[in-house]
Amino acid sequence: SREDRNELVRSSSHTPSNKAQILAMPQFGLRDNLIRCELLKNEEQYTYLEDFSFFLGTYNVNGQMPKESLRPWLSCTLNPPDLYCVGFQELDLSKEVFFFSDTPKEPEWTKAVSEALHPDAKYALVR
Repeated sequence: SREDRNELVRSSSHTPSNKAQILAMPQFGLRDNLIRCELLKNEEQYTYLEDFSFFLGTYNVNGQMPKESLRPWLSCTLNPPDLYCVGFQELDLSKEVFFFSDTPKEPEWTKAVSEALHPDAKYALVR
């Protein structure tokens, strides 16, 4: 029964004196297993599964400003992705960028990406 399991988890015949002893106590493993078991039994009450599509891409811009549309790269599928994850390497090669994280090139690349996202969906920028 649930009461028997709870009592088994709470009962202890020795007093732990350090972290290693606490972690080595078998009832902590049992407690974790019981919690996992209960969570799995009730999983359908608090979870649901849904498929998402992702576009993951990186671009080495070599310190350059955007010169052409990114649409062929970012809108390459018929159906729009649910989420875009775009990373840039070598956005700014100046020495100052190593001391200050801001670069004047970032807004230009953000604009280029925003203009090239799939036209059939709306997206929000998350940093």
